[in-house]
Amino acid sequence: VLIDRLARRGLFNFAQCEKLHSLLNKWNRTLQDINNVLKDAEDRAMSGETRVTPWLDDLRDLAYDAEEAQRSSSMPSNKAGASSSKLLNLLLPSCCVSFLSP
Repeated sequence: VLIDRLARRGLFNFAQCEKLHSLLNKWNRTLQDINNVLKDAEDRAMSGETRVTPWLDDLRDLAYDAEEAQRSSSMPSNKAGASSSKLLNLLLPSCCVSFLSP
């Protein structure tokens, strides 16, 4: 019985680590997508397209905040009831999510 419990606990801990690793990979891909959109918007702003400037400033701030949150590992855990998609919707305004959707 003790070995079963220890094995289950080890399997549970492994699954939690894999879930965290998967979540961090997903966030990394999302941040790369945001950076690609930022680069395109910066190129447009440099070419004189002034309508992207306010949006660009907001998105740039958001991307830096998300990168900092990822670095400091202060993302809410699934134990707190926050899924990655809920967190993404919380952090990204709807206008930005449309650029990231396939």
